[in-house]
Amino acid sequence: MERLLYVAATRARHTLVLALDQEIFAKTDGSLQKGAQLRRLLGQDEINRAHFDALPTTPSACSRTAAAAQQSAVRSDAKIPPFPRFDRKTGALAAKRASECVHKFNPSAYDADVLRAADEPRVATTPAANALRVRSPADSPATLYGRWWHALFEAISWPDGLAAAERLFEARQPKSPDAGRSAKEWKFVRTLFGHPVLTKYIEQARTLAHAELPFSWSINAAAAIEGVIDLVLVDEADGKCLVLDWKTNRVAAGQEQRLIEHYRPQLSAYWKAVGEITRCAVEAALYSTATGMLLLYSADELGAEWARLAKLSTNELRIEIAPDAI
Repeated sequence: MERLLYVAATRARHTLVLALDQEIFAKTDGSLQKGAQLRRLLGQDEINRAHFDALPTTPSACSRTAAAAQQSAVRSDAKIPPFPRFDRKTGALAAKRASECVHKFNPSAYDADVLRAADEPRVATTPAANALRVRSPADSPATLYGRWWHALFEAISWPDGLAAAERLFEARQPKSPDAGRSAKEWKFVRTLFGHPVLTKYIEQARTLAHAELPFSWSINAAAAIEGVIDLVLVDEADGKCLVLDWKTNRVAAGQEQRLIEHYRPQLSAYWKAVGEITRCAVEAALYSTATGMLLLYSADELGAEWARLAKLSTNELRIEIAPDAI
């Protein structure tokens, strides 16, 4: 990776543009990812940090680059012959082959339902210092809060039980984008540890817990599903596993059916993919942080949903299982 970075940074003829946007790629605590190439640019102990801080952030034109581009355009116009004409049959064949690429669907992206939550009325709270700092134009209070919750759940060691989770929450709570809301919703999480669907897995020493589990499953030669599942608990000895997906949508108690219906295609895709990959009997459920309800889907329900999805065209399938990405 260092050699690739070196090549990329030393081949510019006139102008080198560096996007030193640490905030976009940082972890939730603001530090860089362990494998981030930005670490190579900053150097050991960030010895180069002062040099980058001194650079201007407003782009400016380079006269040498502009002149070179103009000369290149003139030379290109003189050398490039006109495109050959081709018949309708050749065009149809090209269009057919262009459509044969593998289409990938990501059910794990933020969807419009979550993004709309940013516009809903919010109870006034006292946020942690700089917790609501927008890290990119696509961020909103809703997505920042959702990211905080997902990072919290990713760090929980489920087999260690509630006491360990409580200590983790107390350490993370000061950085919550909405401390009042997270404190209220954590009360619900305490009951989650005693839910029979969850306890039958976490009380087994042989159960493997995979948080933020990336996966990729090929539906057929033309389509694949890939994404990140919030939590997968696997009891390999019994040949079964539980897929859990956290939802931070603002819903009131009694409105959980809206979540169940809205996310049924997504959970059906998870259920099918994990079942095909692991060959285990898969259970799938949503957990609503706003209401504290664990919403379990039946295998028959998910099987029927996937049978419906499997009949859809590529574009229709994308609409059904891949929410609008931010």
